[in-house]
Amino acid sequence: MAGVRQWWLGHSNPERFEIYTVWSLYFILLIEPFLCLGLVGRVAPGRMNAYGVYGVGTLVHAFLCILVLRASFEHVKSKRPVNRYLLVGLAAITLAMVVLAWFTFDWFVADDIGGRMWGSLIPVAFALGAACPLLARRQLWFGALAVPVVFAAAAVIGGPERLGVVAVVISSGAVILGAIFTVRMSIAMVGLVWEIDRSKHAGAALAVAEERLRFSRDLHDVLGRNLSVISVKSQLAAEFASRGRPEASDEMQEVRRIADDSLREVREVVRGYRKSHLDTELTGAQAILRAAGIDCTVDGSAGDLPVQAHDALGWVVREAVTNVIRHSAAGTCAITLIRRSEPDEIALVVWNDGARQSGPAVSGSGLAGLSERLGSVGGTLESAQPAPGEFRLTATIPAKAWLPRVNTDVKS
Repeated sequence: MAGVRQWWLGHSNPERFEIYTVWSLYFILLIEPFLCLGLVGRVAPGRMNAYGVYGVGTLVHAFLCILVLRASFEHVKSKRPVNRYLLVGLAAITLAMVVLAWFTFDWFVADDIGGRMWGSLIPVAFALGAACPLLARRQLWFGALAVPVVFAAAAVIGGPERLGVVAVVISSGAVILGAIFTVRMSIAMVGLVWEIDRSKHAGAALAVAEERLRFSRDLHDVLGRNLSVISVKSQLAAEFASRGRPEASDEMQEVRRIADDSLREVREVVRGYRKSHLDTELTGAQAILRAAGIDCTVDGSAGDLPVQAHDALGWVVREAVTNVIRHSAAGTCAITLIRRSEPDEIALVVWNDGARQSGPAVSGSGLAGLSERLGSVGGTLESAQPAPGEFRLTATIPAKAWLPRVNTDVKS
């Protein structure tokens, strides 16, 4: 059972939805042989041997329907060509089942519709349902209308009871439309879920690109003017040097000064890009996770923590949220900022319920980089899986005298 759970958690939410939907349709197709058992009371006298052949045929027919539905789904999903022999085989066995039903069952039993209609309708409905993803809308409507008409005509030939004819039309039409609607809507829902997932990842990539663009604009604003001045000053110094004038040295000194100023300004831009207020990071993380469909709660406030704490814990929040979105199938995430008394330290705990696999937590380059950043302020980083399917990341920094108390409650 643990292996099945691990396999299930190893898939993303769209993959889980696809597996659940497709296998639900497979199980619906497996109902066909059991429906055959319900027709035993409608077998014509002396036709039990034919009924046995019909029962075996339903098993083969259900298996072919599953293969055709799988091929149809793969064709819709990835445009994979469908084996024509598979479709021909399904059509042949369906036709054979209809002929066998007419030979095996009665048409009317008392005042009720006999097994001949149901025995013919069941394989036709299941075959249309399995192959409907491959058919155009016009073809589906033709099948949905033509089948009731054909069965109604057969009812008139087999028995003139008007009530039976009406029942045949209504029943066969409802069954055919139900089979087509169920399969088409299921596959459409799978495609919609995948489209939403792709849109979510595209939005995340767009946000990263927008942030890179903002950073490039900041660098351009800082370096553009200074580099232009350096270019002009360098040309002027080269001109002075070619003429042997002493002003060349002064111009090069000015170029050096401007270059030093540019280096300092770039460092300030990068420092400002990296550092931010922890409360802002927590608010942004909550918004990003909710936009990704993950319920997020934030407990605790950064208050007046020093710059070193904001910088180190801010990086933890960014990296943890990135891992939750990219590497988990979380539905819930909790971020907690707490104060521990023994030992005296500030802890940031990020927990989610979407760990893909059980077992010991795996550290990556991102977590290694966080450990180095926390180490610069005397902090530590720990990752664990407190329960199957859960993941917890805990970052701690020492609560020195200049660190205020944030929250004295420790959650176990």
